[in-house]
Amino acid sequence: MTIEVSCGPGIRHVNVDYNPTLEDSDAGFVFPEEPRCPKSRIEVPIPRDFIGVNRVTASPDRSRRGAAVFRFEVRSGARPADLWFSTNTRDEGCSLQDVAGEADEESPRVGLFSVLPDGTRLDLCREGKAHVAAEPPGAAALVMKEGVCTLTLLRGVAEPARARSGKFRVVASYRGLHKEWPCTDPTHLRSAPRAVRKISIAEFLADPRRMDGHPAVIGRCRTVEHWNTGDCYVFSEGRGKVSDREDGRCDDAKGLRERLARAIRKGYCDIPKAGRLPGPEPE
Repeated sequence: MTIEVSCGPGIRHVNVDYNPTLEDSDAGFVFPEEPRCPKSRIEVPIPRDFIGVNRVTASPDRSRRGAAVFRFEVRSGARPADLWFSTNTRDEGCSLQDVAGEADEESPRVGLFSVLPDGTRLDLCREGKAHVAAEPPGAAALVMKEGVCTLTLLRGVAEPARARSGKFRVVASYRGLHKEWPCTDPTHLRSAPRAVRKISIAEFLADPRRMDGHPAVIGRCRTVEHWNTGDCYVFSEGRGKVSDREDGRCDDAKGLRERLARAIRKGYCDIPKAGRLPGPEPE
């Protein structure tokens, strides 16, 4: 998608903000070239698996005052081949160990997708046009609101005896497809969290193999696993996603090393000087 940015009198620079996935970890998209005044055209990349409403914001001189917001909606007429639901955004199915938290905690986010014949997943929570619910209704509350699906266990369901017996299920209907997932508590499959590999930029440059494995933190950069595809990309504090073009498998150590090396060469992983973001300044 192409948009045109025009600058008013006295405006020398325009900052364009765009979050292609709407995920919190994708704080923004780094455009190869910032818009130039008085007029520029920029290409806004829309991910193949994006569906729903998004926006592009243009602000003069890095200020939120006078910002112009361009909103757009992506729809799909493709007929899905399957539906996919996950309580941990990685593995299909409904696991109570993912959602059985304290009553005052924020409701856990869950994922619901339509799967196209070529394997592409479209986020039905973001589109908001699927019918999804927990049955029986008194067991859990499944809410789809503002592009996010959450699942909250109601009183009594999180008790071990009932949780292990899978007393309820999640059901979804979308464009003629209907699918359900029983909710279970596979505590025997619970594994320890993966340790974060944290090294300095100098240590990485001396021996890139020291960071092999995900998750990894190098300077202001870290590897992030996309909650939809499961692939990994490089995220920089203050800049957002900085790995170029394609993501890659998290277990592809060579690919992760190459993406981190490119981010380091571009300055995205450096500790920034006061008053500026890491990475090259726009011309």
